[in-house]
Amino acid sequence: GGFVNHGGWNSIIESVWQGVPIMTWPHHGDQKITSEAVRMSGVGIWPQEWGWGTQEVVKAKEIANRIKELMGNESFRVKVAEMKEAARRAAGVGGSCEAIVQRQIEEWKKNAQST
Repeated sequence: GGFVNHGGWNSIIESVWQGVPIMTWPHHGDQKITSEAVRMSGVGIWPQEWGWGTQEVVKAKEIANRIKELMGNESFRVKVAEMKEAARRAAGVGGSCEAIVQRQIEEWKKNAQST
């Protein structure tokens, strides 16, 4: 499978969490940045030649070809599977997310005691 989306951050995070390769087509805001992150991390594609938002009319055949490219590329599936596992380790008990939250709680406690 694969997920064609606008490149919104939540869509990217959800795709990685589920281990699904991504094709972005950004329209505004930070979507270019997140689309570039998708491309650079190797979890999917961003057809930059399609323009920004609705600047260009993209024919159905071109869209289909890029989806086939996404679906047929084993390296995207491998990379997103690696990132899925890393995300789940980070978010799990004893992971880096828990450590960061614990440090923040300790900092708040320390600040509360000093006031």
